[in-house]
Amino acid sequence: EMWSAKVGEVIYEGSAAVTDGCALIPSVSGLLSMIDVLSGAVVARWRMPKGLGLSTPAAANGRFYAASYSGCAFGFDLRP
Repeated sequence: EMWSAKVGEVIYEGSAAVTDGCALIPSVSGLLSMIDVLSGAVVARWRMPKGLGLSTPAAANGRFYAASYSGCAFGFDLRP
């Protein structure tokens, strides 16, 4: 094991997306955590405005995108 990180929320169906040296981890509460893949440090967290985060996020061009169980999709800037 290289490291482990507590995201503070239940991770159920979504898997991590990796970009720019960070993993984006969704949780059932809608909390998205960005974790440094080398150190395991939590770099940032975002709360999706609505619904549960059960999808795998996607990342491109300095942004990440996620969908929620409520049927909403969201885009976030990767800079915390």
